[in-house]
Amino acid sequence: MSAETQEIIRVHGVAHGGHGVGRAEGEGADPRVWLVDGALPGERVTATRLREAKQMIRGRALEILEASPARVTPPCPLAATCGGCSWQHVAADAQIELKRQIVDGQLRHLGVTVRRAVPSPAALGYRRRARL
Repeated sequence: MSAETQEIIRVHGVAHGGHGVGRAEGEGADPRVWLVDGALPGERVTATRLREAKQMIRGRALEILEASPARVTPPCPLAATCGGCSWQHVAADAQIELKRQIVDGQLRHLGVTVRRAVPSPAALGYRRRARL
């Protein structure tokens, strides 16, 4: 992977799927929005491009240059590769708020107000899947 495919991204939000939303820094930086796997709001990361579209770039965080206070060491050693562990790098209270923000962002245009989420008493093993 060459340095030309890497950019420094300032992450300011979170999108459906848990991707960090941000923009590239620096003079002459691509103005498109980045969706970065493994990045949290408030972080500054080095990311590599995975896919490009007209208005956005999908990327993956390679290095965390400035970490979010919500970032924690995952309790599971497979967290980086297992689909069931995709939020373990985020503190439990921050997970709840970020997930609420995602749902709110998806439903706001329908006039739905998303209230405070109720946390599970279990920090791990609470995951359930619902298909509607």
